[in-house]
Formats: sequence, structure tokens, C-alpha cells
Amino acid sequence: MPKLRIQSSKYYQAGLESEKLGDFEQALKLHQKAVKSDTMNDLAWSRSMILLRKLKRSDEEVQTIKSAIAAYTKALHETQQKWAKEHKEKITTSKALAEMLGMIGKNGLPEIASEPLQRWETRLHLLSHRIKNAKAKAAKKSKPAAKKGKDV
Repeated sequence: MPKLRIQSSKYYQAGLESEKLGDFEQALKLHQKAVKSDTMNDLAWSRSMILLRKLKRSDEEVQTIKSAIAAYTKALHETQQKWAKEHKEKITTSKALAEMLGMIGKNGLPEIASEPLQRWETRLHLLSHRIKNAKAKAAKKSKPAAKKGKDV
């Protein structure tokens, strides 16, 4: 696993260099390679989203955010499950307290309070709302134009 993280880090750093040179397409490809190597590379996910925003590719940004949330959440859960298997004695002593504090999710694992996930979920909500409003606005503008063309 560390080997993949090292490879992911190399792709991420190369992506940053491409960004500095203004080659956003190449930077995006490198950041995407970074997250394929390590789905926990939240920095590469975030840079991919930012680059898509700069390139004005909102639909791709939405898909990237959704992919990031799914992949990152899955990886976090796998990490939790691995830890739980290795530390069964700690789980039995602390589970009751965690349940009383509302820290256990529906899946029986501790709730994940991840800053990147919260940031991405907020961005997804805002971006989806913005896209929906833009489409509604565009539809409104095209309707009167169509009517005018028929009257002439």
C-alpha cells in the first residue's frame, strides 16, 4: 500500500508543476492518475475539482465530486474495518460509550467526520444548485424567443 501512496504523491506533485506552467489539461490527467493510485489522496481529488472548475466543465466536476465522495468514503470504511479487526478488545470497551454519544453510524461503524468529505458535499450541493438554476434560466430565455419567431 505505501508503494501506491508514493506513486500517487509523485503524480500529484507532477500535476502541481503542470498547473504552475499553465497546462491545466495535463495537470488534470496527472491528478486523476494520482487518485487512481490512491483513492485517499484528498489533495489530488480537490485539485482535480478545482481544475475542472477553471476549465468550466461543471458536469465533469459534479461527476468527479460524486466519485471522490464514494471512493474516499469506501476507503475510510475499509480502514475502519481493518482497524476494528486488529483492535477488537478496544471496540468492545468503547462501543457502548460511542453509541451513547451518537457516534456510531447505521453500519455499526463510527461516524466519519472528514473535512474533505464535508467540503466536497457542500461543493456538490452548491454546484448542483447553480447548474439547475442556469438550466432553468436558459430555458426561460429560449421560450420567449421561440414564441416571437412563430408570430413573425
